[in-house]
Amino acid sequence: AVDLARVVCVTDRDVECAVATELASSLGSAPIDGFGSSDCSCDAHLARGDSVETVTPFVEAAFRSKM
Repeated sequence: AVDLARVVCVTDRDVECAVATELASSLGSAPIDGFGSSDCSCDAHLARGDSVETVTPFVEAAFRSKM
């Protein structure tokens, strides 16, 4: 089974790349090259984790640190 989750954040700040980079680092997951990052120099904007419950605190912390 595969669980997919998305995060939506409405802000006037450009945080997508910073959050993607921080998540990849925090989760220790290898990026899926090019996914969601065709308009920047990031490896990817897709993070992989064990479960939504495991990943959620990292997502929240990444957004809080960049807002």
